[in-house]
Amino acid sequence: MIKILIVDDEPIVREGLKTIINWEALGYKIIGEGIDGTDGLDKILTLKPDLVLMDIKMPGMHGIELIKEIKDRGYKGKIILLTGYSDFEYAQSAIKLGVSAYLLKPIDEDELINQLNNLYHEIQKETEIKKHVKDKILKSILDGNESIENYNNIISMNELNFDFEQYQVAIIETKYDDKEDRRKVYEYINDYFCNKGNVDVLHIEDDSTIIFKGSEINKIGYRILDDLYNELTQKFRVNIFIGLGQAVSNIGDISISHKQAESLMKRRFFYEEMNVLTYEKLESYKKTKLEIDIYSEKLYTAVEVGDLEKLHEILSNIEVLLKQSECSSEKVKGLSLNLLSKIIEKVNIKDSNGKEVFSSNETIISNIYEKTSLHHLILFLEEECIGISKIICNTSSENIMERILNYIEKNYYKNLKLETLAEIFNYNSAYLGKMFKSYTNNHFNDYLNIVRIEKSKELLMDDNLKVYAISEKVGYKNIDYFYIKFKKYVGVSPKEYRNIINKDEDVNKLEG
Repeated sequence: MIKILIVDDEPIVREGLKTIINWEALGYKIIGEGIDGTDGLDKILTLKPDLVLMDIKMPGMHGIELIKEIKDRGYKGKIILLTGYSDFEYAQSAIKLGVSAYLLKPIDEDELINQLNNLYHEIQKETEIKKHVKDKILKSILDGNESIENYNNIISMNELNFDFEQYQVAIIETKYDDKEDRRKVYEYINDYFCNKGNVDVLHIEDDSTIIFKGSEINKIGYRILDDLYNELTQKFRVNIFIGLGQAVSNIGDISISHKQAESLMKRRFFYEEMNVLTYEKLESYKKTKLEIDIYSEKLYTAVEVGDLEKLHEILSNIEVLLKQSECSSEKVKGLSLNLLSKIIEKVNIKDSNGKEVFSSNETIISNIYEKTSLHHLILFLEEECIGISKIICNTSSENIMERILNYIEKNYYKNLKLETLAEIFNYNSAYLGKMFKSYTNNHFNDYLNIVRIEKSKELLMDDNLKVYAISEKVGYKNIDYFYIKFKKYVGVSPKEYRNIINKDEDVNKLEG
């Protein structure tokens, strides 16, 4: 749309000009009004309209004076002068100053439309030429291939302005396969920035590159982009991502801001839930070594005991850890698949027909690799873990004690304490101790020792395993303590028990 400004000291004339014709149908958009010559000067220099519809006789500053002033200050737009018969000589003088046309009052609607149609094509052609030249210069500078000094002559010839305090580059990436839908989004972005002042819009390949120019653009640019994100997602239901590089003080450094914005696009998978990702925000995340294995056992424990709050906390920590890493999205998906597969393998629950209860690897792989953002991937993992947890609880029993015994059966080799179980299952340790004694007829430590000794008896059947190794495998770090407990519950030492087993086997062989 071509921007037009109306400058006239008579309110009734200004209002009539706004309503006399359908401006939008002709490709024009009224961006403001000047109430006299002085106000008109300020509006022209601030709003930079493509066309000014101006009265010749106004208080404060005469139309001819206003034209001279804006020309001296670099205004290159078109002017249509409104004049009475008595001002005809003034109008002729204005033509010499570069006025495109003049219309006699009262304004004839058809004559005005005719002039607007003629100027529309002229302005469009000039605008397209300037934009083509400007875009070519900007693209070359953005890539860092050329210095701005190499274009000084072209800049001067086309009356382009590259003299600003700061520059900042943003990239808007959309997810549209349909060309027509993409075109509509591009047009909307162009119109959105049309009245935003010093902003250039380039469409490079499938993305839109935005260049902010002026002072304090860092805060202004972010706010404008945030508003645009909300408008685009509401109007087009489009999946977009915006990256904003840092502000630079020299146009020669604009390629730095552009490269930063490009680097943000590569992290879209990790930050897609954010409206606008700034380079400062990305840098604020402390880079760390990826050690996801430390959460694996904690996650399984939370799944096993049905602690959904802890499960959510652990996965949230994993999400933060992955954001801080420099992994690719493919590696993250691979790690997620490995994490979930290990949990399913440990659970190993089967139905009455002996088939595994959980989804096949093919289904899990498909679900994981189709995720377009880390946040959605984490939500999927949480959903799967909750489902596994519910199945575990339903399979073991609704009785809390059976769930605890099941947990001990799987984790007997760890440094288990009653206080640990109380914390995991959200019980008071003293109360849990009484429940345990009532349900098993054993104190917790006695029950744990019985489980460990029974496991060690199974392991002693393997002559290749050393006794000290078996001691560690069942949870006894001190081999002397293992010997004491084994003899207490079995009546003989581990070595004696092994000898007895071997003799029994020899007898069985002889009898056989």
